[in-house]
Amino acid sequence: MSHEIRTPMNGVIGMTGLALDHRLDPQVREYLHIVQSSADGLLHVINDILDFAKIEAGRLELLAVDFEVRDLLNSLVALLGPEAAKKGLALRSEVSSDVPQCLTGDPLRLRQVLTHLVGNASKFTDRGEIRIEVTRAAPCDGSRPVGLRFAVLVKLLLEKAGHTVTVVETGVQAIEAVAGSDFDVVLMDIQMPEMDGLDATMRIRAGEKNGRRLPVIALTAHAMEADRERCLAAGMDGYISKPISPDALFTLLADHTGDGTVRKNVISAPRPGA
Repeated sequence: MSHEIRTPMNGVIGMTGLALDHRLDPQVREYLHIVQSSADGLLHVINDILDFAKIEAGRLELLAVDFEVRDLLNSLVALLGPEAAKKGLALRSEVSSDVPQCLTGDPLRLRQVLTHLVGNASKFTDRGEIRIEVTRAAPCDGSRPVGLRFAVLVKLLLEKAGHTVTVVETGVQAIEAVAGSDFDVVLMDIQMPEMDGLDATMRIRAGEKNGRRLPVIALTAHAMEADRERCLAAGMDGYISKPISPDALFTLLADHTGDGTVRKNVISAPRPGA
């Protein structure tokens, strides 16, 4: 299927490129540039869909080659920075001094992921900056190598709407925070260290007393119906997939708190950079 889909698109892109090599009427050249740009965009969408299918089937292969992470980020910022600047946003990258110059991994997939993250961050950020940070992470146990934490830091503040927000880094910390304070709602990331969001929610439900049910809303990158059902089965009340629209988030908060006058939230998510 991959071959059957990509081959016609490559034909369109290739023949358009050949046509643009000829002397053309300016208006015709403009039309062909639009065709070429549209075809490139459609090919990216096709590649993303095919990659997602590979991930679902467990057949996505990753490279293990040496690459320079600073060069990769610099080129990414140079490519995406002008588009962010059109919205008045600054795009920056920062690599901790203790990160080696040369890493081993799949630079193409890393660039693909970061491009999507920065694109979504730019789409849902109205002001400020988008920052890509690379830092060393402590090993999870004695047998696992030191990894790298990548994060796109975007300041979309719930405080702007009058909310008081507590952020924790793990599922265990989420349980402790809920037990030690009186929150109106929990925004629970699904993938976290120590304990994932599903297990943390089930623990929270098991510890509830006096008939009070604390609303727990799942924040996840998974958008399949089966993922939603898993969240609800674990005891969550709502579900929102990433990238998160601020309007959709505030609507969901209102739906699960009655009148939307939430004033105290706990966000359980890996810390910036996790």
